[in-house]
Amino acid sequence: MTFIGTLKDFVDSYSQRRAFSFRDAESGVVRAVSFAEFWKDVACAAAYWTEQQRKFGANEKFRVGIAADNSYPYLVEYFGVIAAGGIFVPLNQSFGATRVLEFAAEIGISYMVAGEAQLADGEYATELEAAYPAGRLFPLDAVYAATKQCEPMCPLYQGAPEDTVLMLLSSGTSGRSKVVELTNENLSAYPTEIFESVYRGQESSTAHHYESLTVLPLFHIGGVIPIMEELARGNSLFLSNARQFLRDLNAQKFEKLIVAPAMMKRILERAEKHTAVAEALASVQEALCLGAAMSPVLIQALYERGITPFTHYGLTETTGAVTYRGAYRSGASGMVAGFCEIKLENEEICVRGKNVMKGYYKNPAATAEAMRDGWFHTGDLGRMDEDGYLFVTGRRKNIIVLSNGENVSPEVLEDKLYACPLIDECVVFGDGDEIAANIFSITASADESKAEEIRAFIKQLNRTLPRAEQIQKVNLSAKELPKNSTGKLLR
Repeated sequence: MTFIGTLKDFVDSYSQRRAFSFRDAESGVVRAVSFAEFWKDVACAAAYWTEQQRKFGANEKFRVGIAADNSYPYLVEYFGVIAAGGIFVPLNQSFGATRVLEFAAEIGISYMVAGEAQLADGEYATELEAAYPAGRLFPLDAVYAATKQCEPMCPLYQGAPEDTVLMLLSSGTSGRSKVVELTNENLSAYPTEIFESVYRGQESSTAHHYESLTVLPLFHIGGVIPIMEELARGNSLFLSNARQFLRDLNAQKFEKLIVAPAMMKRILERAEKHTAVAEALASVQEALCLGAAMSPVLIQALYERGITPFTHYGLTETTGAVTYRGAYRSGASGMVAGFCEIKLENEEICVRGKNVMKGYYKNPAATAEAMRDGWFHTGDLGRMDEDGYLFVTGRRKNIIVLSNGENVSPEVLEDKLYACPLIDECVVFGDGDEIAANIFSITASADESKAEEIRAFIKQLNRTLPRAEQIQKVNLSAKELPKNSTGKLLR
């Protein structure tokens, strides 16, 4: 089972279907490519990167880093590097050049690709150029133009199931990111199961032939895995990014949005004020929200617009997918996938299967701590219901331990706070021997009477809670609470 081999199966099955739509960077015109055309583009990119590797004669497996906004050329080079036998390393372009280069040095990136916006920033570009000599720093638009001039490589390199093909920085709300090594088998497990379910008749290849719009960042596992999921079903995707998402939302009618909860929330807020956004949402039937938990307020708002919310549970270390099966069930993250299994160890969710990472790059201590007896210990807490649905209840490291020894889960209290429709965002934390909450409310920031309603809600909530869990301090913010790059609230 290999990533490129899996993609070839999709191409062979859906050859003439539209695979992607995207806005051309130069003309602004929306273009579309079929599965067959996408495969040719990937093969041309593979030829280009094979030539770069030959030119410089590197002895070890080459690694290509990229700092750029989402785009179709980005995805072509992503798959093309892997198809050339390289390791692709997407980096968060918003980090700034200094931090990007720190990770690049740590990983040993041979070549760096940068987007137009990044190279337009003089300071950013200067730092990249100082770190990478001529011939090893590539503007993304120039690389894509060059790949289009290449003859397609045939056959494409596939490698072995256990080969590392992708390195990603682990996401989280605190601490330094670790570099996660993902293999051919890891990246293939989820889309292969989806694809096989279509051909076993468990899922129709046409019943849900959606036009989907995705804006999730490609530097995150939650960006690329949903793309492979849609391709496995023969669906078409429109690739967008945060800079032009609202413009792209109006480009055509979409049945499905693939976004982070924070982005979905902003779209709904704009729909309340702008008729064009509301009209664009009229065709949307599903919203797949990944990267963070959906609040009850967001879920209700989606239902009110006739949009069914979905989510998956997974981490970078589990290649983004542990659960996805089953109909939507309130509060649940779906049922466990067939390619892996889970167990609950003192309520901690542990995962074993084809989707679990090879390990943390050059960090055997962290790998040994996370991987024990073949099980990856997620650090997340959860429970299973009688039907096999997984409910994620919190994060072990987030547990608040009070001086009296009481353990309090902030996530449980946050879910209770979200029952108040005035609360848009909240984070519960320990403050000495007391429980505190930071709360953001759009309405309350402009109306003190609404702020009093929130305080009254919390006062009533406290009457239902044990003394240790009662929220004693409330900080109402007029600004959105800080988040990481994938939309998770920082603690």
